[in-house]
Amino acid sequence: AYGASSYCRLYLRQGHDPDYLMRPSDPINGGGFNSATRPDAVRFSPYNLTSPNLNPDPAGTQVPVGGGAFVRYPSQAGAHFQWYGAPGKERLAYPVIGSVTGWTQNWNEALWDVLKSTHETCPTGYTLSTGTKVDFRRPNNGSITESVEDNNVSESEAWQSIFLQPGSTRNYNVGFYADGFSDRRAIVASQNGTAQSTVSYYSGTDVRNRNVAYWGTLYYNPTTLASLFFPFAGGRHPNTGVLEFMGASFVSHTSTVTWDGYGAFSLAPTEVINTIFNQGGTIRCVRD
Repeated sequence: AYGASSYCRLYLRQGHDPDYLMRPSDPINGGGFNSATRPDAVRFSPYNLTSPNLNPDPAGTQVPVGGGAFVRYPSQAGAHFQWYGAPGKERLAYPVIGSVTGWTQNWNEALWDVLKSTHETCPTGYTLSTGTKVDFRRPNNGSITESVEDNNVSESEAWQSIFLQPGSTRNYNVGFYADGFSDRRAIVASQNGTAQSTVSYYSGTDVRNRNVAYWGTLYYNPTTLASLFFPFAGGRHPNTGVLEFMGASFVSHTSTVTWDGYGAFSLAPTEVINTIFNQGGTIRCVRD
């Protein structure tokens, strides 16, 4: 009504460096885990992972061990990776566009404590804005030395770092992220590249090249107002490598094998972490 007051809340990114969303000192109550602290909370990068020289080659771009790079903007999808590639394809990065060739379901069934020395793509020796050099790695969803129960909050870096109360309170908003990239380009439907007058599923920008960005989920800490954005970069079908759920959800790999498959975030946009069997997905690294 005329004369009524209104307000909006702006969530500002804390900078380029990894940071806590939910802090180790924050209590947690949900998912069968009640604790005054979060002993497994970790600092997430604000950016998805990609290859330093990502190109549209449908056979993928091999990333050196510890040699991945971060995208420039939080809304950018980055690259798709298989959780654990076949020999010779351990660290292939695929642009989040188009088809792939040579996709295979042949894999190394070892656990991450064995695979990480040859499969880890998160960067090592990365220089922070302070000049400090740090290493990054994939977050876990529990143990990396044995298969674990799905959604075990008490041992999961992913659950403890992102969710206020796993399984109940949803500390997120869904929409486009004004990061200097998505807000300066035309919003189109990712499936056909046509202009859209309203925001809906499958909405993105630069959807036909490796800079593709999507709307997504902004998680926030209601106490500190820290925030972390995940674009809906979809995934790739485990059998064929065909793109799936672009602009509708995202799959982000963890380093944990669960009883039902391989642990990954799969948020669409509900508060869920489930298992994805060797599906291609994005990687969001944490500070080691």
